[in-house]
Amino acid sequence: MSAEGELLTAIVASTRDRLHAAACSVALVEDGELVFRAASGAGAAEILGVRLPIGRGIAGWVVTSGQAIAVSDVHRDQRFDAETAQSTGYLPTSILAVPVEDDEGPIGVLEVLDRSSETHDLDVAGDAARQIGLVVELTRNGAEVDAVLADPALRDLIALVRRLGAADERDRELAVALLSAVVEQRSPTR
Repeated sequence: MSAEGELLTAIVASTRDRLHAAACSVALVEDGELVFRAASGAGAAEILGVRLPIGRGIAGWVVTSGQAIAVSDVHRDQRFDAETAQSTGYLPTSILAVPVEDDEGPIGVLEVLDRSSETHDLDVAGDAARQIGLVVELTRNGAEVDAVLADPALRDLIALVRRLGAADERDRELAVALLSAVVEQRSPTR
């Protein structure tokens, strides 16, 4: 399991325990679908990797609306995706779902199934969703940095930047000014 997967699993397990829930999961938006990336409790192994169209089910509604929702009887809610629930072997009665967001909006959903605690549930789930958003953001930023560092076309520039890290402040300022001048000179006329 990846470091991201381990962190997400720890967050959903902790949230499930704290809310005394039967299950908890997180699905992230990937290639226009919701993909369940971490789960804890009933049906956890079966839901991992399941892909749903973004608008499907209560999870899809939360992602498209950007709103949290607590449904006390899912069987009376037309948004409930009974087919997916049945495929996990666990049919919940209630769902608390909170969007996972980054700076641009929803990037996923945290779902808590059949919780027995109700005091401050939305606050606890909201805090967990924010933690999940941070984990996803850090993972994505790390992947971008790794890609830049691995780019052979940037190898010489990266080596120079590393050497400049040991230089004094005046030399770093001069290097920034020189690089800025090169980039500005190469940019198309505005």
